[in-house]
Amino acid sequence: MKMMLKQWLCALTVLLAGFSLPAEEPILRVGLMTDTHINEKESSFTLVRKAFDCFKAQKADLIVHLGDIAEVPCPPGYGLYRKFFQEAFPENPPKELFLYATHDSNRKPEDQYGYPKVKEQIGASNDPVSKLVLKGYPFLTFPQPVNIKEYEQILRETCAEFPGKPVFVLNHEPPYNTAHNTRRGGNIAIRKVLEHFPQVIHFSGHSHNSLRNEAMIWQGNFTAINAGCLQVW
Repeated sequence: MKMMLKQWLCALTVLLAGFSLPAEEPILRVGLMTDTHINEKESSFTLVRKAFDCFKAQKADLIVHLGDIAEVPCPPGYGLYRKFFQEAFPENPPKELFLYATHDSNRKPEDQYGYPKVKEQIGASNDPVSKLVLKGYPFLTFPQPVNIKEYEQILRETCAEFPGKPVFVLNHEPPYNTAHNTRRGGNIAIRKVLEHFPQVIHFSGHSHNSLRNEAMIWQGNFTAINAGCLQVW
């Protein structure tokens, strides 16, 4: 299974904002960014716009924002995000997925059901819990905090639906003690669930790692990749 996961990753071009893992004849090109912490000022989008340029140059099929879009809920900032995305991709835009994390709910767990407002204001198409199948490969999104029983059930059903294929799982929080700096900021409950799903390739943000740190990629009973932080480069 580990060898199969390595082959899957070689077939997938992962475009961490500003950093790409080259692959021969990739099945998919996925642009990942996280922790942009934008606000209502255009100056807070400098790196986001560079990421869009990178993803456009690499012909990304999908752009994923792994959460903490804004520092605090920010309708003007969400509007600017959509404006700059449309400027970068005036024709044939890639598909998009957004994760909804606590910075976009004033860091109050009880406010997570305010996430539909974020969805509307930023022009997202996916709900907090969603499944996108792209070129035959499933991508699952979950909000922060995650309902762990629902999480395990959806993973079990999706892995059964796609036997022998990778299942891409997207959380804002990384699994505990996988990528660098995740003993402090990692989620133990997520780690315990994922240990039972070797098909999973997990993408996360939250830990504010450096894109240059090769310890962002971890492999055990599943594969975990942390996408760093685009607030700083």
